[in-house]
Order: sequence, then structure tokens, then C-alpha cells
Amino acid sequence: MDLSIAVVGVVDNLPAVIKANTELRPNLLLLNMEVKGLQPSALIKQVRKEYPQLQALVISPPGGDVFDALKAGAVDVISKTMTAGVQ
Repeated sequence: MDLSIAVVGVVDNLPAVIKANTELRPNLLLLNMEVKGLQPSALIKQVRKEYPQLQALVISPPGGDVFDALKAGAVDVISKTMTAGVQ
């Protein structure tokens, strides 16, 4: 089993997410809930409908409403309250 990870694309708006997903066919969508003009729940539903094998992982700001994203099909949520380098 190959456990390697490769970033295959980085985008910052909804049309680019759809285009990149169609062209690159990633296994995982890492989604920041704070991208302007982006409704994470709607995006997750749309992408998962077209590509049911795609897993979505959401990065949430402190106090973010993550329940809609989870109901839409996100596999998990990472909170931005985590601090790098703190163990």
C-alpha cells in the first residue's frame, strides 16, 4: 500500500476547484472554510456527487460551523487552533 502524499494542485476559488478536480483527479480535497466566495458544504456535496471516491478534509477557523461540512460528506475537520511546533 502506497502511503505517499503529493500535492497535485492549489486553487483559491470555486471554479478553479471544480476545474482542478476534473483535470487532476485527486484522492483528497483539503478545503479551507475561510476562502472568500466559497460555501464548503455546497462544494463538498457537488464534488462528492460527481466524484464519490474523493475524500474531503476541512480546515476550520476557531468556532467555525463544521457540522454542515460533515453532513455534506467531509471525512473530518482540522481546527486552525492547532499550533505548529507545540507538542
